[in-house]
Amino acid sequence: MCRVKSCLTVTLPKINMKYAEDRFALPTSLINVGLTFKKGRVELLESIRFPKIEAALKDMISLPSIKECLIIQTCNRVEIFAVSDDPHSSITAVFDNLLNSFQLDPSVYSSLFDIRTSNEVIVHGLRLASGLESMIIGEDQILGQVKEALNMAVKAGTVGPFLKLVFSRTLVCGRRVRNETRINKGAVSMGSAAVELAERTLKTLKDKHVLVIGAGEMGFLVAKALKDKKCNALFIANRTYGRAVCLAEELGGEAIRFDNIEKKMVEADITIVTTSAPHYIIRGDRLKRVSSMRKKDLTIIDIGNPRQVEDLKVSKICSYNIDNLRIIAEENLKKRLNEVEKAEKIVEEEFERLRKMVKKLSVEPLIKALNKKFENVRIQEIERACSFLEHINSTNEIKPVLEDLSRAIIRKSVHQVIQTIRKAAENDQNEIVEAAKLIFNIATESEGVNL
Repeated sequence: MCRVKSCLTVTLPKINMKYAEDRFALPTSLINVGLTFKKGRVELLESIRFPKIEAALKDMISLPSIKECLIIQTCNRVEIFAVSDDPHSSITAVFDNLLNSFQLDPSVYSSLFDIRTSNEVIVHGLRLASGLESMIIGEDQILGQVKEALNMAVKAGTVGPFLKLVFSRTLVCGRRVRNETRINKGAVSMGSAAVELAERTLKTLKDKHVLVIGAGEMGFLVAKALKDKKCNALFIANRTYGRAVCLAEELGGEAIRFDNIEKKMVEADITIVTTSAPHYIIRGDRLKRVSSMRKKDLTIIDIGNPRQVEDLKVSKICSYNIDNLRIIAEENLKKRLNEVEKAEKIVEEEFERLRKMVKKLSVEPLIKALNKKFENVRIQEIERACSFLEHINSTNEIKPVLEDLSRAIIRKSVHQVIQTIRKAAENDQNEIVEAAKLIFNIATESEGVNL
């Protein structure tokens, strides 16, 4: 089995980004615990996939101090975003939950997880949706995956106003980056990168026979990328034959039934596997049978998650997986460094917008409480005024009642404020006095006696 040794050596440019500083305190703590392709190889990423996201969300929200949570799970990452009143204990709880759920030894795996808090989490979310944290810089699929994660968390009832605001704005940021830069031009998906790897391996795809196994989103991206490569033949297989037929008709390929993939692998020059079955769909025994019937090498690229092709050395079979795409990712990044800088500036702008929104969100409970308090005063005084009006026979007597009503509403609404201002003046708390002037838009200096 042929191998490609990969090593990611290119790093993102260091841009002087103001948002890297802790410039504002969040109204509540935001945490992020995750494992990505940057530290974990494909085998590890496979081992920590949640089989059912909704169940995992409900499990996370049940942890002590977790108020909101959202999970983003793709072939290259598993990340938990959460809101908590106690970040330290919440990080520990989420981390322990992950280790216990997937039976990972903390002494071995702890260092592979990224842990972020506060502003770091917001910046990471914005970068994530923008494609700046992807293996293929600028890839488009992550934007849809973030949206899907948000919708799933909303459906599960684990997202509240804070995460909903943050991730709604990350989606806006991601769309801006793709509309205002060229960061998503070229090989910008795992599918297109797989095709680029295939072309590089075989020198050209012209006149080649290509078999794509899987007609889902990734299969579509692969087949679409192959369309312009002038392949001799494009075959598409899927467990649901109808999906294979639809995709083949759309892209000018030929659909084959899933039971016939082994026969077609014998004839094909390259096989790209994009399915997501929980087990291998191409096991070692099948690889051996295919090998025995071939005269030349077959290139297999497995971009399924978990892996769909058994890791076995077989003659005439050159096999590649997601890890090998890191080479494509490295070269892709070199081509996009200028676009990355533009994207980073958009992220900074969106961070500033989000900062203001978060600040406004932090005072919403106070505003609601004030409205409720003043509304209660209004209702009470209306009821009292109505009781007086019941006994009035002359319209001349209505005005005094209304005047008394208005004075009572004002007096009771500002009574506590006035008491607080007087107490602040008594205790030399001038900042409270100045705040009252600002809140009530009183620009003139108050008259007083200097002692």
